[in-house]
Amino acid sequence: MKPFSFATYPILGSDTLKSFFNILAYLLGGFDKNFIVFLIVLLIDFLTNISYYIYEKKYRKILSSKNFLKVLGYFLVLAFANVIDKILVKESMMRQMLIYFFIASMGMSIMELWVKMGIPLPHKIFGVLKELKEEEDGEETLSEKSDSKEGSSLSNQ
Repeated sequence: MKPFSFATYPILGSDTLKSFFNILAYLLGGFDKNFIVFLIVLLIDFLTNISYYIYEKKYRKILSSKNFLKVLGYFLVLAFANVIDKILVKESMMRQMLIYFFIASMGMSIMELWVKMGIPLPHKIFGVLKELKEEEDGEETLSEKSDSKEGSSLSNQ
């Protein structure tokens, strides 16, 4: 598949804008099918969070910096994984695994928020979500490990 380049689309405007998007595409590993799906799921997650905050009447949280920092974190981690992939191997294994992990994580979050808002889900989907959640709870992520280390160090003091 030919890598995506904004330079081939003259309608996008100035050379500065094209250069910015080309650098962004390089840092993030290009705009392949998986990355585009990631962007779509990210948008759906963002809109679902906004819907949930409106549903719960938590209007101040809609534009909270925490949500924007989380999205920025996704992109920074993907850029880091892409750079590591470029150094280590020609296959983009680490970046792809992160994209799949982020899609699964956001998908679970989307479904959980809609259930909290009263949207009924088929029992099969809810069962799969519950299984995935239990598996995820069994395997600690890095943030959970650091939280437990901080908690244990605080209790030791």
